[in-house]
Amino acid sequence: MLKFEIDDIVGKVLDEFGIIGTLRPFYRTFAKKLIVLKRKGRTTVNYHGVSIEGVTTLGSKIEGKLKARVYPCKKRGYFTICVFVKNYIELREACKILWGLEIDVMDSILEELNKRKVIHLIF
Repeated sequence: MLKFEIDDIVGKVLDEFGIIGTLRPFYRTFAKKLIVLKRKGRTTVNYHGVSIEGVTTLGSKIEGKLKARVYPCKKRGYFTICVFVKNYIELREACKILWGLEIDVMDSILEELNKRKVIHLIF
């Protein structure tokens, strides 16, 4: 009944680099953010559930490089950091700082997406 094939572009890159475990969803979110950046010309990168110490640490890394806002979370005493990006370099830097992603893996994901002439979105 289901006769279509799935081409997991991001999964192939992550397998090549040996990325396993909890970082895989962050790289997939990075790829989604790339698509939003291409479509809209801007996107945001969020990091939820940060303590005040984490806000100051991440804030010092972000300060002067990226435009960011800090919002209180529903959990008392925790915050969400929202970084606004308008180009690939800013996106890559935000994902590196907030999520701890590796630059060479992110660049490889971008290269694989660029090899495709068209990416079809169905949702």
